[in-house]
Amino acid sequence: MKNEQLRNFIKVVDCGSINKAAEQLYVSQPSLSRSIHSLEEEMGKELVIRSNRGVTLTPTGRLLYYYGSSILEQFQVLEKLKNLSEESIYSKLAVSVDSIFLRDDLILQFYNHIKSADTEIKMIETTAEEVLNNVSDMTSEIGIVILNLSLIHISEPTRQAEISYAVFCLKKKKKKKKRT
Repeated sequence: MKNEQLRNFIKVVDCGSINKAAEQLYVSQPSLSRSIHSLEEEMGKELVIRSNRGVTLTPTGRLLYYYGSSILEQFQVLEKLKNLSEESIYSKLAVSVDSIFLRDDLILQFYNHIKSADTEIKMIETTAEEVLNNVSDMTSEIGIVILNLSLIHISEPTRQAEISYAVFCLKKKKKKKKRT
């Protein structure tokens, strides 16, 4: 079974017609029909029932469509990996906070914004002193410390806490490549 045959089969099912699929794939209808027929021969079973109204799936065709769609999606992911840098394949964020006053939507915004295939977010709730230590020794990329608890108050209309805080970040120095 070839990827092209599987793509053709999926397109025929999605379009509901060999003619419509041929137009979208920019191939001739007889060529697409041969591709589907070849796939059916390889599977040893009929995959679609052809009629004047289009095509309908057989039970084997339904399974092939289900698994074939998944396989094609995985191929697309693999193709995207070719263009990704090593840094964007895996992302990690460790945040140390001295109180759990951190807004949850900030973490959600980071997660939605990141462009990596795999993301790990680690929250460390600890003391203010340990937050500074975690940032300085690179255990955490970000540290958030509340500066003055007397500045916390609840606003009446929104009932949200307004908090003054400090964010500490240290950037890793990039290693210079040695010229040889």
